[in-house]
Amino acid sequence: MTTRRRRLKLILGSHVDDNNTFVLKADLAHEDQPPARATRGITMVLRESFTGSDGYWNWNNHTYEYSTAPLSLTDGAFDTVNMGNGKKTYVINVTYGEVVDIYIENHHFVDGAEECHPIHFHGNTFWVIAQGKMEQGQKQRYEHAVNGSHLNLDDPPLKDTYPLSPNYWAILRFRADNPGMWNFHCHYFFHNMMGLQMVFNVAPDRQMRPPDAWFDTFNMGNTLCESDTSDPIGDAPAPNESR
Repeated sequence: MTTRRRRLKLILGSHVDDNNTFVLKADLAHEDQPPARATRGITMVLRESFTGSDGYWNWNNHTYEYSTAPLSLTDGAFDTVNMGNGKKTYVINVTYGEVVDIYIENHHFVDGAEECHPIHFHGNTFWVIAQGKMEQGQKQRYEHAVNGSHLNLDDPPLKDTYPLSPNYWAILRFRADNPGMWNFHCHYFFHNMMGLQMVFNVAPDRQMRPPDAWFDTFNMGNTLCESDTSDPIGDAPAPNESR
């Protein structure tokens, strides 16, 4: 059996508890178990908003706007965009080696809503250790979910995309051991362009930098600015977002 087929070999558990949680299980012969505890929890609430007739999707009331320079060069420390009204280059820093629970909610309480968002994480995989349904008006939060739900730490599936249905929540646990600026977004392209994305800046102190020759190429032979062999990034502080 190929690796791809092994990863697709998921068993939907029948367990449903009083918190409307249900359990996905993976074949332990082919998947590692997750770390027993997280060192950090990050809450990500998905909502839709409107400005007049224009619709936007957002994480934590932040509709993503692209930075004016590549994030891989700036670590999100500068040349990011903050336009107000929630439109910004949304970056969250993560330290190398952290075990992070990304707690996601889809606050889309609309009758007949069927927009299930395939949430994709670049450069990483995560264990789906819990998921469940919220009732309208319910204020679910990570601390309640991780303490009150049935966590599957024995055989949760290891994935890089999770289908987040309307009115549902999930806990995605990942180990931050791959340095980089990693996009976390809805895989529906039009939702992505409507702002449903953000970036996890994993281990900025361990990320590779382009060689000087890379900058020389884009400098058009010292036409735009004088050549400088020092660190093009400098010591500008990275943002300190906690959620």
